[in-house]
Amino acid sequence: MSVYVIASLTIKDAVRFEDYRRLLLPTMAKYGARLVARGGPIVLEGEWPRERLIIAESAWSRRESGGLHQNTPSQRRCAKPRLTRNW
Repeated sequence: MSVYVIASLTIKDAVRFEDYRRLLLPTMAKYGARLVARGGPIVLEGEWPRERLIIAESAWSRRESGGLHQNTPSQRRCAKPRLTRNW
C-alpha cells in the first residue's frame, strides 16, 4: 500500500529551501520514496493559499516501518529545517 504526503508551501528563502531539497531527495530515495508531482498548482476555481504544491509517494507507512526511518541521522538532518520552518 502506498502512502502519499501532500505539502503546500510558500518558500520565503529560496537558498535555504534548495539546501533542504538537496538533503531531502537522497533521503527519500534511500527509503523508497519519490516525488510524484511538484511545482505551482493550477487553480481552476477559487484561490490556492500557497505558491508550491508537492506530492510524494512512499511504498510503506511510518506505522509499517515502526518509524525507524524517522530516527536515522539523514532524516534528522532533513527534519530540523522543516520543523523550525527555517526556509
